[in-house]
Amino acid sequence: CESIAARFLPEVLRRFRAERPDVEIVVDETPADPELTSLARGAHDLGFGVLPLPDGPFQATVVMTDPWVLVAEAGSAVVRRGTPRTLRELRGLPVIASRSTLEAPPCLNCLRAAGVNPSEALRSVNDSVVQAFAAAGLGVAVMPRLAVNTADDTVGVVELGELIPPRRIAIAWHSDRMPHPSLEVFVTLAARVGSQLEHLRAVESQAPSGRLLARHASGLRSVAGVA
Repeated sequence: CESIAARFLPEVLRRFRAERPDVEIVVDETPADPELTSLARGAHDLGFGVLPLPDGPFQATVVMTDPWVLVAEAGSAVVRRGTPRTLRELRGLPVIASRSTLEAPPCLNCLRAAGVNPSEALRSVNDSVVQAFAAAGLGVAVMPRLAVNTADDTVGVVELGELIPPRRIAIAWHSDRMPHPSLEVFVTLAARVGSQLEHLRAVESQAPSGRLLARHASGLRSVAGVA
């Protein structure tokens, strides 16, 4: 997942390297493997995924929750109105979807149940492109919070709260393989970073117009995307 690799994983790797400098970590982001087949056949030791995981010989630990947000042109009416009371308020707006949105049935189901259908004309597998579309005023993007480049002052971020269930990001491993102590350290560090990000997000959500406060992110710049 692009958002995990860009804004979560770097800080976990930095901390792991500090604790286990003798252990080499190889990151394999491509090709996309939503079914975790490489994990199932033993090609990888760990994999990140969004619950529910596909059927397979997996065990998993949730390391953070990732809420859905609206991303729109800074100063636009959508941003000024703030959190909608219901998703029905998005009807009639051009809703832009990223791969993260299209591959998340809970999110799509909530939107469609409210009569909101993502645009067929404006879609991208790249989160930054979707955000750029929103910044240009071409529509309103529905994105996971972790996917948003929060240093971009051309957009405003609107919290959706519980209108769409947040993503639950987990680390998975093969249930039949003996966990290595180093893997346990990695999982523990990932959960710690996830917890700190959730705390940071709670502070940032109180910022005017959903803007993130860089001064709160001094220890998590590579994760929070404010560098």
